[in-house]
Amino acid sequence: MSEAMTMSVTTKRLRGAVLMGATTAVATAIPLGRLPLGRTAAVSAVLGAAAMGAGLLVARARDASTPVATCDHEAPATGPHRSRTIQGVAILTVAAGAVASFGMTTSVLADRWIEKGVRALGSQHPRLWMIAGAGVLGTMLEWFDQPAPSSDSPEASPEA
Repeated sequence: MSEAMTMSVTTKRLRGAVLMGATTAVATAIPLGRLPLGRTAAVSAVLGAAAMGAGLLVARARDASTPVATCDHEAPATGPHRSRTIQGVAILTVAAGAVASFGMTTSVLADRWIEKGVRALGSQHPRLWMIAGAGVLGTMLEWFDQPAPSSDSPEASPEA
């Protein structure tokens, strides 16, 4: 890989990492921990239930629109196969909604815990420290998650 190409790939990696760090910092600026826990859990449960219902409706519509033939000479199946398909999708949708609800409630609790911890360390503005820390951490995670530019180059391999 040429010097200019390596510099271009490194610059692209750095831009992506900084963008991810900035996005993480902006998301951290939202004070989720200050939301009332009961209301947040209720809202996330309602949103999870809405997602479950929408998923079930989509599954029913998709299942109704695609006939399932058991053999070439038989008519499409309608009975137990259809109900098993809908039950499977319903179970997956309920699980996804429950995970989303649990995740939102956990996010609120984690944000509240971190903000209290930073405040206990003596900070007057814990949110600013949280934003800065999230930005740095997001940038580092994105930077180290991407492969190094020289690992893809054919010149670096011993066969070249």
